[in-house]
Amino acid sequence: MGWTSFAIDQHERVDAAYRKRRVIDAIEWENEKGGCAVKDIAVVGSVVYAVCMAWEKSSDKPAAFFGVVALTSVSRETPDRMRQFAYKLIDESMGPFDHKAPMRLIKTLDLFSPNPTTHAREWRDAVRRYHAARKTPPNLKPGDRVEYNGALYRLDRRAMRAWHVTRSDGLKFKMPLSVARAAVVVA
Repeated sequence: MGWTSFAIDQHERVDAAYRKRRVIDAIEWENEKGGCAVKDIAVVGSVVYAVCMAWEKSSDKPAAFFGVVALTSVSRETPDRMRQFAYKLIDESMGPFDHKAPMRLIKTLDLFSPNPTTHAREWRDAVRRYHAARKTPPNLKPGDRVEYNGALYRLDRRAMRAWHVTRSDGLKFKMPLSVARAAVVVA
């Protein structure tokens, strides 16, 4: 799936309310066969998270609830004094990579859709892990070895908002604190 974009005026204010409005407009629909509606929505930075409900009018099946991650972007002003607002809708069953959805949305999804697909379950679990790591940051210190995404790192020294690290292959770089907190300390 690609991005959908359209021109907006240079003076159009693109804030959380604007992003919500545009994502709701993109998701919600209804016709003689059924529809889809946004039941809860939240914005974290430029990413919009939504709990959606889809239904069929001619069916006795209950409504289906699912999560959506909407990545949004605004381009710089062009010479004709316009900008582009773009969004990309990613259903939770597609296994979105962004894991910062508010826990209230995950709890709502678990309540109304307790048996998600494999990718959706993995995404919900990743969101839970993200929030758990934020609540209890590990007590990291220089010399600790951590594992993140299957790679091993040694924490060399702490910087303002990052750790200077050395990966197991010898590559040195900065690891953001959010990543270091999500890493698993290994013995």
